[in-house]
Amino acid sequence: MPGFHWDGSPADEDPLSVPPKHMRMHGAGPKTPRAKASTRCKYCHHIVEWYERFDDKTRIPLVHAEFPSAALPDRYRWSVTSGIAYHGDGGRRFCRIAHPAVCPALRHEPGSPLDDVRRVCAVRTRRWLDAGVFVPAPRPEAEEDVAEQHTEEVCEKRHVVAYTYLRWLAPTTIDQLRCVALAQSTGERCKNLVMTSHLFQGVWEQEDIPIPPGRAGRETLWAGQKMWVYSLNSLDVVEYQRWKDQRCTHHGPGSDASDAATPQWVRFDTWRHAEFITYDEPHMPQAVQRAAHPLLSALGPPPQQTKCAGSDCTNGSAVKEPPGWVCWKCEKRTRERDKTHRKWQKPGDVDPPF
Repeated sequence: MPGFHWDGSPADEDPLSVPPKHMRMHGAGPKTPRAKASTRCKYCHHIVEWYERFDDKTRIPLVHAEFPSAALPDRYRWSVTSGIAYHGDGGRRFCRIAHPAVCPALRHEPGSPLDDVRRVCAVRTRRWLDAGVFVPAPRPEAEEDVAEQHTEEVCEKRHVVAYTYLRWLAPTTIDQLRCVALAQSTGERCKNLVMTSHLFQGVWEQEDIPIPPGRAGRETLWAGQKMWVYSLNSLDVVEYQRWKDQRCTHHGPGSDASDAATPQWVRFDTWRHAEFITYDEPHMPQAVQRAAHPLLSALGPPPQQTKCAGSDCTNGSAVKEPPGWVCWKCEKRTRERDKTHRKWQKPGDVDPPF
């Protein structure tokens, strides 16, 4: 007689192909039931579970099976605590793996500890394709495309929202952003909009297009150009969190309503989201373009922020710094690099030219 799990499913079922049967919400975490946060990858048809990341970035899809932590390098380990995905195993014997790391629709470099898992996933996807179970989406170009597939219901025109140094890409224009909460009256997704006309909202601001790090970014035509973003810097933390959770005022902070869909924000990337850059000022009703709160306006404009000039660095300063400013991490890295360079340039260490 085969054994059974607590939910009555056979113990010999393949964990990679059986949908999870649990449905719960974490009190201190997101309000999306785990059953609703589980979908199938549109590129390979494998089951993935969506979790909020610990670093406030876009959601991450995890393989719902667990793997021995000792068999995987640190960079592949993920753990879940109170509905939040953290990088690392958290001191546990088993850990989770991000789905983009094993998705067979992506091209992976050979020689990885995940080669066996990737091979099993590829064989299963091929069987599904041969059986006509699903039709895959066009092949993704990068892992970010797999990680952002929760934004399927998007419009052709999308706006960028700014808050401090963060830049978020909305699934639609800001005046059409819909609440993701589950309405108790209908049992379906709420039809209200996140933006309301009776509250003080953000304002449209023009800023420099973020230049991607590296030489390739400096050689693009974006250098020196401006784009329009919807700034939420005039909002308090509670109101900003309502926007981040993609909730209307009725289902805002303090509401116990669960999510009918996952929030569809993604971090703005100049390379991959170039088609959504807004060069002309959006024309919207005056109620949407209303100014910031008078009390906040009396404090003056927000401080000008400075981004680190280091290569491939995303750090920044909350105040204006002189041109060429680098963060303390890049400064430390530069000092160590110069120290190593001077060491090997000592006269005693250099071979004579003859």
